[in-house]
Amino acid sequence: MDSDNTLAVGIDFGMSNSVVAYFQNGKYKFLEIDNERLIPSAIYFKGAAQDKWIYGNKALRRGVIYPDALFKHFKRRIGENSTQTFQFEIPPKTKYIIDTNIFIAEPRILENFGNDVEILIPKTVYEELARRKSVPATAAEAEIALRSIDEHRKFISMEDSHLELLTDDLFKSANQNNNDRNDNKILSVALFHDGGNTILLSNDNLVEEKASWQEHKFQVQNYQEFIFYRPLPQNNLTQSLQLSGKDGAAIFFKYLREEISKKIGNVTKAIITVPQGFSPIQRNEIKDAGIKAGFTEIELESEPTAAAVAYGIDLENAEKTILVFDFGGGTFDVTILKISGNNFIPLVSGGDSKLGGEDFTQALIEDFKEKLLDGEILQNNQSLDMFDEKNSGLSHEEFIKNDLKIWEACEDMKCRLSNFDSENLNVELFIQPNETAFVEYELSRADFEEITYELINAAKKSLDETMKRAKLFAQDIDVVILAGGTSTIPSIQNFVKQYFGKQPYSDKNPATLIAEGAALLADLKWNQDSAITKQIKIFNKTMTDFGVALKNHKFDTIIPANSPLPIQNKQVYSLQKDFQRELQIECYTRKAGSTASFTMKDDIKYIGKLQISNLPPLKKYGVDVFVTFNLTKEYELAVEVNLQDKQGNNIEQTQVKINLV
Repeated sequence: MDSDNTLAVGIDFGMSNSVVAYFQNGKYKFLEIDNERLIPSAIYFKGAAQDKWIYGNKALRRGVIYPDALFKHFKRRIGENSTQTFQFEIPPKTKYIIDTNIFIAEPRILENFGNDVEILIPKTVYEELARRKSVPATAAEAEIALRSIDEHRKFISMEDSHLELLTDDLFKSANQNNNDRNDNKILSVALFHDGGNTILLSNDNLVEEKASWQEHKFQVQNYQEFIFYRPLPQNNLTQSLQLSGKDGAAIFFKYLREEISKKIGNVTKAIITVPQGFSPIQRNEIKDAGIKAGFTEIELESEPTAAAVAYGIDLENAEKTILVFDFGGGTFDVTILKISGNNFIPLVSGGDSKLGGEDFTQALIEDFKEKLLDGEILQNNQSLDMFDEKNSGLSHEEFIKNDLKIWEACEDMKCRLSNFDSENLNVELFIQPNETAFVEYELSRADFEEITYELINAAKKSLDETMKRAKLFAQDIDVVILAGGTSTIPSIQNFVKQYFGKQPYSDKNPATLIAEGAALLADLKWNQDSAITKQIKIFNKTMTDFGVALKNHKFDTIIPANSPLPIQNKQVYSLQKDFQRELQIECYTRKAGSTASFTMKDDIKYIGKLQISNLPPLKKYGVDVFVTFNLTKEYELAVEVNLQDKQGNNIEQTQVKINLV
């Protein structure tokens, strides 16, 4: 037992959401962010500096507007030898609205701007400059300014007035002179583009005074202030990051570790859960990501085993066959285990890595958009195409805002329909440029179940396949454990109940069950004062075949699927030809139950190789080539190759850890 009694945590690292739990004073506790235990596994790159990065729900919401800056589903990319490019959020361009008197003070002011700003010139300013050409005192400046505007025309926008935005006071007085009217028109353009990134350039103090009488966010600057504060042209707006799935996990783990450390003190030890079928490469990358995030001690545990431990910790001398039905936000996993007293023994695993709770949200979104397109839920049967931005008739900003609101509303509706028989979605959308309306979308739980029927049917197919491979019938399963947030949907719980003919175990929250099991295991391992008295033993098994490629790319098994861990198996081979100078051993895994024979088949995946060069001259059948696979309980694989002559004398020997990419 480690003498350092620092609190350790359990992390359920999910495709869509993650949960951090720990044991304190004999009770489960959770990291909560914005009062939520489920923390979306998402990172948003608002800028290059790490203190500008955003996580969780805030990242998801921001990412709808700037999807190129959002990194999610990085768990799905763990183990892939590839990276993804992410653009830092490009801040909205500063909008400059330029008054006539600025052009008179500096006719060539447009040359001070780069292409990273928007230039808006009220039409009344252009008209006023044309009039000023006939005034001797300003003729030269006005002519230069007009020529400059024409030269830069493709970089600027000529803006109409929006006098309807002005307040009903002296702005609309019948006693206005021409200067008043021009001021009002210019102010109305600023109000139309009102925002923190809008600047009205004017040397007229009265314009600034009038602006102060309006509610606005735009700034007013005179020419001297502009010269002092003017932005330098930026050429780095396309800065980007190249990140792998492992990088995303490391960044996110660091965020979780820092957040939990704020709550309970420095945390450096963790049990991190992974899918039962994760390969050695994927497991090693998760472990490396945790170390990079600042954890000094990490152990990995399979998600279904953690869920089973959380369920079985209170059982006494139980003998049960249990099925963990783990329906997360991004994946669906099924694992069958045997509990025998304190022993937890995985038997078989299956599922669908491309099926999750996000598919249920997307089904609602598509139904809602169909009704918008068909004119069913807008007044006067008006149609709005939210499937295609171009066909919508909206600006890019309006279309993106609609998309965000629809996603948020449908995600909320999905959750609320777990508690209510029907739900109303009432959301304000742009229905045409610059015009919004409240759209009401009513859905019953029965409607929701009909919309998502095919998704549940897909889960049934995966469940059928897993039961078939386990050679078990529904009545052979003693307990069904629900795990994952999507398992809380009533239609899924009803399906499970009907399939097995019994009520699934739901005494604990399925969304946090895996994290609870991980926290329990962490407390048992590192807390020398743990109040948990049960001694848990986990007998993990291999979930795939492990082997090598023989001549003609034929796969040969060294460690078969369902072998108990840890395990060491050895096979003996011969050289391919006399006097070969180099020996290369390519290593592969094969899907459990597969009969694929050749390494180019889909069920077989390459995981690494071992190479020996400069061999001494040897006869093909005068040498035995011993290949040893050593697979640990943590699913870390080491491969050793030993060449011996027929008398058993070593000729060459080398070893490699295949899970190191």
